[in-house]
Amino acid sequence: MRLTALLALALVGACVGGRSRAQTAIAAAEEALAPIAPEARRVVPDQLKPLSDAVAVAKDKMARREYDSALALVQDIPARTDSLAQIIVREKAVINGAKFVDTWNGVTDEAGRYSAYGPDMTGQVKRLRADDGVHFTMRGYLKLAHFVEKELRRDLNLAKIE
Repeated sequence: MRLTALLALALVGACVGGRSRAQTAIAAAEEALAPIAPEARRVVPDQLKPLSDAVAVAKDKMARREYDSALALVQDIPARTDSLAQIIVREKAVINGAKFVDTWNGVTDEAGRYSAYGPDMTGQVKRLRADDGVHFTMRGYLKLAHFVEKELRRDLNLAKIE
């Protein structure tokens, strides 16, 4: 009898933990989508739809107590919204006739995530981002300038050929 009660308690605990993790993941997905959704609807609606649909399906699975399935659907959405935000910026630049210089991979870690540190122009790992998480240190700005200079030289060389 005592063993049965312990097993039942463990099962209830596992369900509550699964529900909590799924609820947290859904909230994180919604929070990540909220700031980019208006622009994404205008610029790249076809790329926003799978993410929005995944959140809706996850909520439906939560209502049916399929917590692990709900979690699986939304756990990578915050990372995918970073990528979608980059696509939006790139598309808006093209629409407005501007040149987009992709610097993201040069100032993130190996997994493509935000990192305050990275290799500078000499290859040494140094602080590239300012404390506010938005601006760069002088080394970071120099690295960004390097990416822009490469694109400008490429465009100038193409212009000379034409």
